[in-house]
Amino acid sequence: MPVSPNTPEIGRPALKRPDRQPSVWALRFETIRAVLLLLRAQFLIRFVPMARWHSSLGQAVEVAKTDSVGSAQPDPAAFAFARARARRVERAAARLPWETSCLARAMALQWLLAPAGCATRLVIAMQREDWRAEHGWHAWVELDEVMLIGQCDPTRYHRVLCFAR
Repeated sequence: MPVSPNTPEIGRPALKRPDRQPSVWALRFETIRAVLLLLRAQFLIRFVPMARWHSSLGQAVEVAKTDSVGSAQPDPAAFAFARARARRVERAAARLPWETSCLARAMALQWLLAPAGCATRLVIAMQREDWRAEHGWHAWVELDEVMLIGQCDPTRYHRVLCFAR
């Protein structure tokens, strides 16, 4: 009698989830990686001059070139992969006992997506009206003009720095 992939063999339980879904432990491992990257980012932001670590975020790109690039929708598989990593970073940030900055979250996501070769951009911008306000500066990561982390209204901000992968 043939055995289907969903039929349990003798002594082995049947799979309760499709093979394409990540396991609970894989998701936890990704969250732990995101926590470690958030800690690294917070340390660098606080204690190390930006000139020493900005190259780890990607190639610095002219701000004028980033405004018109990527008007098409991103590849659905790449977008789903990047969104899943962004959720891991947000989850990791929520688990820390202190609030992480938007720049630290954006840096962690940029580092998580680097090995996968996602064409993301980390954007650092200042608020157009009052850059000295409490939230006068903001950072986010985008994939083809779609924000992955640091959601905001980009028309309220003036892009200052962009790092592309």
